[in-house]
Amino acid sequence: MKASNCWDCDNAILIAEPAEIAPLIQWGEALAAAEGDWMTDHPERWQTYFAGWREFIVFVEETMQQPHLVDIWDAARELAARNMADPMYRAYQPWS
Repeated sequence: MKASNCWDCDNAILIAEPAEIAPLIQWGEALAAAEGDWMTDHPERWQTYFAGWREFIVFVEETMQQPHLVDIWDAARELAARNMADPMYRAYQPWS
């Protein structure tokens, strides 16, 4: 199994802690920003490497809206926003 498709692993475990979820949110933001260009310029590569990640992140976000998890999601969003506001922050890039 390659790291590029670990979102599809039956053994994947996602720890519901803000520090663990924040990087996933940041990756989702980077994918959302790049999706249009990738769908236009490299649709096969997008489908092969990144579309599954986008679906996984949407699934996690929807799951985290449950009453017992939403506070963790909100804290993770705040942490991700602070991380992305840092002047030294460099957005994750789908092509790197």
